[in-house]
Amino acid sequence: MILGTCMIVNRHQWKQLRECCLNDGTFAQLQGILNLKLLPYELEISGVTSWGDLEDLAENSEDIFVQYDLNLRYVRINLAGASTLGIHPSEIVGKTNQYFFPQQAGEMDKFVEYVLRTGENIRVNQEISFPTGAKIYNSLYTQIKDANGKVTGVIGVCRDVTHLSQLQDRSNPPLIQAQLQSQSYKSLTTIIEQINQCLELETLLKTTTAQLQQYLKVDRVAIVQWYRDAENIQGKYIAETVSPEFESLLNFEITTEELLGFNPAENNQKALVVSDIYYSKFNPLMLQWMIDSQVRANLGIGLYQNQQLWGFLWVHNHQRRDWQPDEIELITEIAKHLGTAIGQRELSQANSQQLEQQKTLTRVISRIRETLNLDQLFQSTVTEVRQLLNADRVGIFRFYPDSRYEEGEFISEDVVAEFDSAIAKKVKDHCFSEQFSHLYQQGQINAVDDIYQANLQDCHVKILAEFQIRANLIVPLLKGQKLWGLLCINQCNYPRHWQSEEIEFVSQIAQNLEVALQQIDYIEQVQEQAKTVVQLTERQKSAEQQKLLYQVIEKIRNSLDITTIFNTTAAEVRALLNADRVVVYRFNSDWSGYFVAESVIEGWNSLLNTVPMIQDTYLQETLGGRYRDNQSYAVDDIYTAGHDSCHVQLLEKLQARSYIIVPILQGKSLWGLLATYQNSYPRHWQEEEVKLLAQIGTQFGVALLQAELYAQTQKRAEELAEDLQQTQSQLVQSEKMSSLGQLVAGVAHEINNPVNFIYGNLGYATDYTRDLLELVQLYQKLYPDISQEIEDKIEDIEFDFIQEDLPKILSSMKVGADRIRQLVLSLRNFSRLDESEVKPVDIHEGIDSTLLILQHRLKSKPERPTIEIIKKYGKLPKVECYAAQLNQVFMNIISNGIDELESLSKESLEAKYLAISIQTQLLPASKEHPIERVRIIIQDNGHGIPEPVRKKVFNPFFTTKPVGKGTGLGLSISYQIVVEKHKGIIECQALPEEGTEFIVEIPVYQMR
Repeated sequence: MILGTCMIVNRHQWKQLRECCLNDGTFAQLQGILNLKLLPYELEISGVTSWGDLEDLAENSEDIFVQYDLNLRYVRINLAGASTLGIHPSEIVGKTNQYFFPQQAGEMDKFVEYVLRTGENIRVNQEISFPTGAKIYNSLYTQIKDANGKVTGVIGVCRDVTHLSQLQDRSNPPLIQAQLQSQSYKSLTTIIEQINQCLELETLLKTTTAQLQQYLKVDRVAIVQWYRDAENIQGKYIAETVSPEFESLLNFEITTEELLGFNPAENNQKALVVSDIYYSKFNPLMLQWMIDSQVRANLGIGLYQNQQLWGFLWVHNHQRRDWQPDEIELITEIAKHLGTAIGQRELSQANSQQLEQQKTLTRVISRIRETLNLDQLFQSTVTEVRQLLNADRVGIFRFYPDSRYEEGEFISEDVVAEFDSAIAKKVKDHCFSEQFSHLYQQGQINAVDDIYQANLQDCHVKILAEFQIRANLIVPLLKGQKLWGLLCINQCNYPRHWQSEEIEFVSQIAQNLEVALQQIDYIEQVQEQAKTVVQLTERQKSAEQQKLLYQVIEKIRNSLDITTIFNTTAAEVRALLNADRVVVYRFNSDWSGYFVAESVIEGWNSLLNTVPMIQDTYLQETLGGRYRDNQSYAVDDIYTAGHDSCHVQLLEKLQARSYIIVPILQGKSLWGLLATYQNSYPRHWQEEEVKLLAQIGTQFGVALLQAELYAQTQKRAEELAEDLQQTQSQLVQSEKMSSLGQLVAGVAHEINNPVNFIYGNLGYATDYTRDLLELVQLYQKLYPDISQEIEDKIEDIEFDFIQEDLPKILSSMKVGADRIRQLVLSLRNFSRLDESEVKPVDIHEGIDSTLLILQHRLKSKPERPTIEIIKKYGKLPKVECYAAQLNQVFMNIISNGIDELESLSKESLEAKYLAISIQTQLLPASKEHPIERVRIIIQDNGHGIPEPVRKKVFNPFFTTKPVGKGTGLGLSISYQIVVEKHKGIIECQALPEEGTEFIVEIPVYQMR
């Protein structure tokens, strides 16, 4: 309900009113009398224009702060609100009340819409249902605007007043009873204020125990955290304030549920009150432990987060003590507040931990990119990981090559002072190679909470104990596909349950270290080159020169653009050497050349524009001269160097007075030159300057080889792509030829019989005709008298039989000719060579033509009976399709069915009925398919096909036939014809013990 107009009370008046009442019940009564529905932040909210005005307040408050946009979507929520919902603050963005509160969303949205529409602030009491139960919130909503005064949304502040409401309902009217607990309330307020000031979880817990111990004047106040998912530990004392004369329980681990003192399965938020443990219901083990710990009186209560048990707050006293109601109520209120505060601090700490992990990960990745020193990278990484995870030791262990993972040593380590260093200790552990090496080679991570409870081999436990290890988190480091080493995180002084986020973080660190290991070969190669250069020089290069060289190497590593590398390096070299000009010169095949890159100071002409081609006779005659032998050349003054006049003239044309020239070798071939010029005056070049330029020339050669290798790789990739395309075309053509082979075989077989029949009867027909002609001639000779000779001839040639048989022969020949004509028409109908476009055709004709072509394969053979064809044709209209291609589909499916039935016959000597059923039907239009469709079902009575095979029958190159029997493209091509060409459906159904069924559906006409 929306409350009526309320009286506004400032904070000073609030405090005065509160101090007049000695408990929440009395104050609730006073509120009811005065109709005061107060919200602590109401006055602050009234002047709010943006979330930023409330950010500090929201993040440190126990109340819920939310922001809505104009579409009633959540924009943000503070930690308290996110903790109440059991989510991360970022998960609420973009969602609505309907997502979290489907039953109350309409009522809640109504309040926000009212504020957006009227601009008035509104305060309401709302009962909101959570998965853990309903709560009553007193909420205030107000508009927020941008700098231009435009309304951008609504901010709401919600306070849980469930407890206050319950106290108001249950309170005793007399104010005297309320005043009895004034001091308790003041103490509660003081303790809560102290708790709220603690930003870190550890400080929060320590402050709570200290404040309670001081107020209650007891021996010990401690907090036990319950480990819900741990295997070997039930709980642990994580915070404590204890009098000096009693032994501390801090970090004491509870290994059995009997020592918890409470039942984790019970959701009991009431206090456990024990005035004397000898009159309690504690189990014998717990009772003895309390006696040993000098505990006589006990007061405790569960700490809950979102109705989930987190731990327990314990108050111990060594003497019997009758706990007072106000003490019990205080501890109850503190526990409620502390549970919420712990949730907020843990969420904040988790966010902070996640942020620190991300920062650490970023720094590791950055170092991998920036440093060439693997030892430095490892050392900085183990240091940061140990500090972040608060572990006792973090180290990187490397296996000795060829040790079969039985021997190795730690090469980097960070360890707390109280534990021994593992550096340089040789490790030999054959148990490791037997139990773990194969798992680590597969990239598996091993998290051990307690080595004595992890079923490890005794020999392996002994090795771990030598290094003082109690809990272990091991992540493999792979170099390529080979196990190189291990990233080890050790807890030495006590067991430790490794959290999933810790394992994930360490796994990411290991992955990036593996990237560094992959680069180590290249890094070592670069370092070896640098070492060779250092051996050639007589004194160490300056820091700036070394930095420049590394920059060139980095450019070469990160870029394949050789022109950019040349130009940027030339500019940097010129600036470093303070020269007038630096150029890169490339040779032609005749040893003439031209400039390809240049950096020159202002005041001097660019050689790129003024000197297009250089014909140096010395270089042409000597095929590169000294530079072919990788020699550098430095001249302090061209006029005192003994150059020929023509050479001096060339240098004057280049405006050079002094120069250094070094070769650029691409492999062993001289590609060009790198030159530095001083134009205005002679200059004595230092040896280290010449060496630096030589090193850069060497790196240019590496860059050229890299660019050439990249070009070759691209060219090879294109060639492979062409080869693949050609191979695919050949395979497709092979499949077409396979089908054509079947076609030719069928035609040849079917035409052969009628042709043989005709050919066999032609002899008889010839003889009959010759005899008849002779008879006719004789008649002509003797006519009109019929002589005895004619009669003899008639009898000799069996004229009566000829008269009877000749028409039969001719009729048979006509039947054969008709058979041939029918075959030719069927072939034409199957191939549809005159119908390459979409045309309406009779589907049944295409199926019958296919069956006619395959007739020779259907007939009985010595090894199998006839394959029967069962036709169940429906009434179909003509269908618009690519007829020849669709006939190819029928050919492929029926041929596969015949292959399957022939294979079935070979498996058993017993004759079996073999059949292929072909059924057609017309499907009416539907919402899913607005065009009528024709369905063709082709089923054989073979084995059927297994489900894994069925899923892959339409994949290109997939076949179950023996090598040489099939290409694996028939059904793949059929799929393309039906689905892509005809926008239809083709499916394969496995019928157990009944065979295989193919279903083809295509629309009656094609959409254009």
